[in-house]
Amino acid sequence: AVVSTQSTGIKDSFSDEPSPAQKISLLKTQEELTQLKSRVAKLTLAKERYKLKLQHVLGEFDRHQELVPHQPPPAPELPAKAVAATEDQSCSLAAELDQIVSTMKEEKIASSRQIDNEKKIEDLIRERNTLLETGVYMSSDLLITQIDQRIKELLAAKM
Repeated sequence: AVVSTQSTGIKDSFSDEPSPAQKISLLKTQEELTQLKSRVAKLTLAKERYKLKLQHVLGEFDRHQELVPHQPPPAPELPAKAVAATEDQSCSLAAELDQIVSTMKEEKIASSRQIDNEKKIEDLIRERNTLLETGVYMSSDLLITQIDQRIKELLAAKM
């Protein structure tokens, strides 16, 4: 009996090489990771700058306190109701500031997403055209139709 050594195609389906769609997805994920790392670095720098500014202001305050020849008289004791009202106002202002900051962040994120989507659309169109120009892919190939579908989705989200 002769044993056939013909390929069954099983090895081909389990190749170590990722598919083009997986490569595109990986590249997108890597790009998003790079962008997130950049944002984290920028925020970390901003945090450090604000921390240094605060330390500077506190140092100036301490120096000013040392230069003042006398201490101002202590503030009169406020009635408990006034203290409670002041605390309520502080809490109210803090909540209002939190809301403003949250709204500003949401607007910035929305604007950033729109810019990211526009760049993604441009990149996908460029990639699609490059693949078609090679002659290896036709507009009816699965990869090209997937790219077209993703472009359509991003354009719909943009509207």
